[in-house]
Amino acid sequence: MEITFCNKKYSLPQIAQYQSIPYEAGLCCSHCSNFEREYRSWMDEMESDRVIGYCVDGSGAYQIVLECKYCHEKYRFHMDRHWYEEDGKILFDVEHWKSMVGLHLFNGKHDYLEIE
Repeated sequence: MEITFCNKKYSLPQIAQYQSIPYEAGLCCSHCSNFEREYRSWMDEMESDRVIGYCVDGSGAYQIVLECKYCHEKYRFHMDRHWYEEDGKILFDVEHWKSMVGLHLFNGKHDYLEIE
């Protein structure tokens, strides 16, 4: 998937076999509780963990997949869930999600995913 944000273009690979990657509602790795390691906030930890891709759950909602910088365990969460109705169907707003992920990639300086 390509995501464009602030004139930067990122390539985010899809992870098809995501079921073994734990969902973390706390937005950071619970395996090593990395948010407690340096007494920083979950936002600081999540922002600096490595983004490795995305997946689409069974309901059609997109999730971002990250890798903990301390223990290298992978985890996933929705980042943002926004739905809309079209022709009587409830659909996940992929464009809204992509803009939220783009903001995360840009602010977190995840330049390793940047493409030309």
